[in-house]
Amino acid sequence: MSAVRRAYDALPHYEQSLFRQLGCHPGPHFTRLQACALSGSSANAVTVDAALINLLAVRLIKRTASGLFAFHDDAVRAHAQQLAAAPQIEPAERRLYEHYLRSAAKAARLLDPGRDHLQRRYESTAPAVVARIGTPETAWRWIVTEQAALCKGFCRTALTYPCLHWQLVDELWVLWERQRDHQWAMEAHHTGLQAARACGDQLGIVRMLTSYGMVAGAVDPDLAGDLLRQAKASSPCGESL
Repeated sequence: MSAVRRAYDALPHYEQSLFRQLGCHPGPHFTRLQACALSGSSANAVTVDAALINLLAVRLIKRTASGLFAFHDDAVRAHAQQLAAAPQIEPAERRLYEHYLRSAAKAARLLDPGRDHLQRRYESTAPAVVARIGTPETAWRWIVTEQAALCKGFCRTALTYPCLHWQLVDELWVLWERQRDHQWAMEAHHTGLQAARACGDQLGIVRMLTSYGMVAGAVDPDLAGDLLRQAKASSPCGESL
């Protein structure tokens, strides 16, 4: 039996559960608040703090130089991801991506207050956990810090949580505007449009057609024109959002 498995088996039940839930986090690091979201706990849950301390003590997780948490090494991450592959983990995973959506929505409203921000929809009944974002500077820092996790996580949300996926793509409009990463932006909006259609969300479809068309303008003008015409035809008011 590997040292990782022995350390995991020796944990109390709650710590084992949190470790499994952390395995579905898509990024290279995670925060205490994300651990709270995964576990379904409130932002001030002392049980999560105690569990993280125990996981640190047995060297399953570590602190990064920037003060975030990460798995201790690749072997630990692989074991956590293997445990997180069970279908029972999906409620925790949904809570994590709802945390991302709530936090992205908060950041977007600080960074682009003039945009027509849509009302967001959540399914989880767990306490709402939102990143601590209070200024445009902290909002942008949060987006940049979480960019790698969001990029990788989109592969999962597009397939499993389509209604969350298109909303996340929409809330990251400020990132597409500022960074001009056309490949990721195109891929995200392509899957975002598919996700909105899969949900049957007409407002989401129009929003994705519009923003996808704007992103595509710098890469494929013909596609951009087609998308914006579809957006106008699909909008109840005859105009794209």
